[in-house]
Amino acid sequence: MPSDTTHVQIAERFEAVADHLERHRYYDWELVARFYAALHYVEAHFGRDRRHLNTHGQRDRALGDPKHPLWPVYSHYCCLRDQSEDVRYRGKEFDDPRLTPLRASYAEVRSRCRALLGLS
Repeated sequence: MPSDTTHVQIAERFEAVADHLERHRYYDWELVARFYAALHYVEAHFGRDRRHLNTHGQRDRALGDPKHPLWPVYSHYCCLRDQSEDVRYRGKEFDDPRLTPLRASYAEVRSRCRALLGLS
């Protein structure tokens, strides 16, 4: 499994892709890239504990525990996951204004994970 450092690097690459897609107005796929960046930030956190979660269900159960340090951003993470699935599996499209609250959700997940990882 990738190390926590590798997960952060993957997340940063997905962020760069999301920024590129935003600039070129591919807002639906921007959302997908931001979700995967969030997923890798979450995995980096678990990687610090040498714990790797292999499924969305495992991740949901862990993050959904009110005692977990990422629980405060669990609803943001779930929103990103659900909307990303709508894009990938049901062809949902987004315009820039509809993506604004999802970008804020991503920023919450990113900020919390990076803080827990000791990153700026």
